[in-house]
Amino acid sequence: MHMLLADPDRDFLEAFQTLLMLNGHTVSTVFDGTQVITKLSHGGCDILILNEDIPRIPARELIRLCRDKQIPVIVLTEQRIHSDMLSDDPLAHAYLPLPFLPQELTDTIERVMAQQKSEESLHFEDAVIEVPSFSLCRTLPVTEGEISVFRALLYRQPMNYRRAGPYMTALNHKLAKLHKNVCIKYLIHDGYRLVKMNYE
Repeated sequence: MHMLLADPDRDFLEAFQTLLMLNGHTVSTVFDGTQVITKLSHGGCDILILNEDIPRIPARELIRLCRDKQIPVIVLTEQRIHSDMLSDDPLAHAYLPLPFLPQELTDTIERVMAQQKSEESLHFEDAVIEVPSFSLCRTLPVTEGEISVFRALLYRQPMNYRRAGPYMTALNHKLAKLHKNVCIKYLIHDGYRLVKMNYE
């Protein structure tokens, strides 16, 4: 897999380029937004790992360009993950708060790439997540985290509710925006569940 790693910190680039290459990946590095665009125009990459503070060109422009080219983007951010971030336009495919452990980056890459190559659709009532396109009802974009939370709720898989909180909030906002008959609710003795709304 060919990765493009974009970060203004050259020591960071060198360290993580080595890590990812040891995991069998081809890794190109750049340290500003114009270099990202140049790389994308000359053959592109399979995934972009992008520091949100990349200089010269705003990260959101680079995310939009990659979305148009169907190249997944993992954004490295100084912010904690929160639900407002997950409603951004354009929306990255995943967000990873800095600092992080090397294993967290490799795990996130694996999940994003597996989802992009998947043919899976997740259905509950009138809500559908198309996994390979990272979209809710083919209308609103979602992240790797939102997909993972929706899947865990759908199949009643264990998850870290504290970490999942922003993703559940964002999903509820998106479901309400699309007027879907579904929401994520906390049920006494049963925890968080996908439930059918009762409008009667």
